[in-house]
Amino acid sequence: MKRLRWAWLLLLLGIPACGGSMGMDRGPLAAVAAEEPIQIDDQRIAEALAQRPQLPDRVSVGVYFRDPPDGSWRWSFEDRERVIDAAETVERVTLFPISRSFIEGTDLMSLRLAAARHGAHALLVVEGRSEQETSDNGWLATYPLLLPILFAPAQELDSRFTADASMYDVRNGFLYVTAEAEGFEEQQRAHVWIDHEGGVVEARRRSIEHLHEELRERLAHLLGEHEDQVLTTAPSVEEAPPEPTPSATSEPAPAVVAEPGTDATCPRRTLWPEHIVGGLRGRLGHGLGRRSIRSPSDSNAGCARRARTAAASSASGLCSRESSRLSAAGAASSLSGASSMSVSQARRASWCSSLAR
Repeated sequence: MKRLRWAWLLLLLGIPACGGSMGMDRGPLAAVAAEEPIQIDDQRIAEALAQRPQLPDRVSVGVYFRDPPDGSWRWSFEDRERVIDAAETVERVTLFPISRSFIEGTDLMSLRLAAARHGAHALLVVEGRSEQETSDNGWLATYPLLLPILFAPAQELDSRFTADASMYDVRNGFLYVTAEAEGFEEQQRAHVWIDHEGGVVEARRRSIEHLHEELRERLAHLLGEHEDQVLTTAPSVEEAPPEPTPSATSEPAPAVVAEPGTDATCPRRTLWPEHIVGGLRGRLGHGLGRRSIRSPSDSNAGCARRARTAAASSASGLCSRESSRLSAAGAASSLSGASSMSVSQARRASWCSSLAR
């Protein structure tokens, strides 16, 4: 009996590992030459392969939303609007809904006829499928207590919605674009609070959002307005303009004129104390300002020495001009018999004399 148990155990353990596969192929095939005629044994396939694209520069596309055969759900106005807005960023495409009053049937030929009556170049057919799965989890074991029936999340609902869109040429039925998107919605609630309709609505909304993005990309790529193509041809905004190359005929750059008391290498610091600058202004009345005499308190010795030399040169020039004016004023006063100089003139003459020493 014990041996029989071990035999059954080994058999059960070996079952998951059992399996196999089989198949056939025709071996390595040579590529068909371009000049060799292609064999097509079906008239419909031959007609489909013979179709050619024929869209104009600006495309008008009629949109038809196919209703579900079982009527379990319906397209909302927001769903239709979101799909039609997929062409809002594509300049050469216009999407519009086909009026149901012109639709004689739901087959492709009847829909192409309805789109032709609207003057459309292409037809976009949008379809949807909804699926739902329910399952129970471990919370179901609490239901015999009765009270958890109202709040224990014992049931799980998975809602899936798939939206498809196909764009055909109205005149010959050529297929231009296909797009597919899926939306999911999960619920885990008590049995009495599971919302089947709400799950379909939310899954459809998410699917339409994905379909909107996919259609926008496909239409832009179809008509050459894809973002990737724009980025490959547009110049980069980060590229700096090329620097001009110097030539023999180009004008030389203007020389930089240093301020009095500074040079091209000295820092722009005050090289003279403010009370000396104020004294110069008060005694001479003009000529020397903050930008011409600066303090050497925080500059290096070389810059300070050059600044003091320039400042002294400027002060000497001012004193020379002041002496010339005093001499002329003295000559004029001697002829008229007036006093040789005023008190202020005497003060300026004394200050210039002390500065010269």
